[in-house]
Amino acid sequence: MKLNKILLVGLSLFFFASCATSEKTLDSKSVRTIKRKHTVNEQYLRALDYYETKRYDKALSLFYNIEEAYRGHQRIDTIMFYSANCHYFDKDYITSSEMYNAYRITMGRGEFAELADLYYALSLYKVSPDVELDQTYTGLAISAFGDFIYRNPGHEMIPQCEQYISELQLRLYENDFDIAKTYYNIGYYNSCLQVLDNILQNDPNTPFREEVLFMIVKTNYEYARMSVPSKRLERFYGVIDGYYRFVEEYPNSKLLDKAKKHHKHAVGFADGTSVVNEVTGQVMSKKNDLYERKKKLESDIEKYKKKKNKKKSKELQDSAEAELSALQNIINKFEEIQEKRNREVELNKAN
Repeated sequence: MKLNKILLVGLSLFFFASCATSEKTLDSKSVRTIKRKHTVNEQYLRALDYYETKRYDKALSLFYNIEEAYRGHQRIDTIMFYSANCHYFDKDYITSSEMYNAYRITMGRGEFAELADLYYALSLYKVSPDVELDQTYTGLAISAFGDFIYRNPGHEMIPQCEQYISELQLRLYENDFDIAKTYYNIGYYNSCLQVLDNILQNDPNTPFREEVLFMIVKTNYEYARMSVPSKRLERFYGVIDGYYRFVEEYPNSKLLDKAKKHHKHAVGFADGTSVVNEVTGQVMSKKNDLYERKKKLESDIEKYKKKKNKKKSKELQDSAEAELSALQNIINKFEEIQEKRNREVELNKAN
C-alpha cells in the first residue's frame, strides 16, 4: 500500500512537470507565432496582456520586437517605460536602471517621467553592494534619489527617498572608515590619516565622527613612533593636537582612556622629556668622542711639531678644527630645541 502511494505521487509530479514544460513550450511558440503572423498593433496589445499578467519575459520580447516600428509614435513612451519595468520586476536591476535612464533622457517629461525618476533611483539602490565592495552604484543611487526629490517636489515618496539616502550615506561612511582601518592595519599611516581627514571634510556630521577623531590620535601616535628621529617630534605634535580636538568634543568618550595613553607618551616628546634625553645623549656621546679625538690630535701635533713635517701637522690641526666646528653646530641646534620646548612647556602651564 505504501509503495503504491509513492508511485502515485511520483506519477503525479511527472504529470505536472510535463504539463508545465508543455505549457512553457506552447507559450514560447505562441510568442514566436505572434511575432511572425500578427500586426504591430496586435503585438503591442498582446504585450500589454502579458505585462498585466506578470509574464514579463514574454511582454519584453514583444516590446523589443515592435520598439523600432513605434519610434516617433506616442506608444513608444509606454513601450520604453514598460520594458524597463519588465527588467525591474524580473530583478535585473542594472539593465532596468539603464533603461529608466534612457527613458528620462529620451522622453524628457513624458507620461511616466516621475515614475522613471523614482525607479531609476530604486534600481541603483537595489544593486548598491555591501560595505566592503566598490560603492560606485551607492553614489549614483544617492544622486538619483536627490534628483527625484528636486524634480518632483511634494511627491509622497520623498520621505522614503530621504530615508534611502540616509541609509546609503551610512554605507559610504562605513566603507570609507573600513578603508582607513585597512591602511592602519597594514602600516600605511599617512594614507590612513588622509582618508580620515577626507571623511571629516566630506561630512563633518558623520555618525563615525567620534571613532574617526580617536583614530586620528591613534594613527598619529603609531606614525610618530615608527618615524625616523628627525620626523618623530613633529608627528608627536600631531598626536597632541588630535587628542585635544578629540577630548574637547567627546570628554566622556569610552575611548578616552586609550587616547590619554597616546597623549601622555606624545607629551613626553613635546615637553622635552624624551626629545631632550635623546638629543642630549647623541650630543654628549659626540662631545666625548670629540674630546678624546682632540686629545689624541693635540698629542700628535706636539709630536709632529718636534719633527720637520709641518705640512702633516697642519693637516691634523685643520681636521680637528673641522670636527670641532661640526660639533658646535650640533650643540647649538640642541640648545635651540631645548629652549623652544621650555618656552612651550611654560606657555602650556600658563594656559
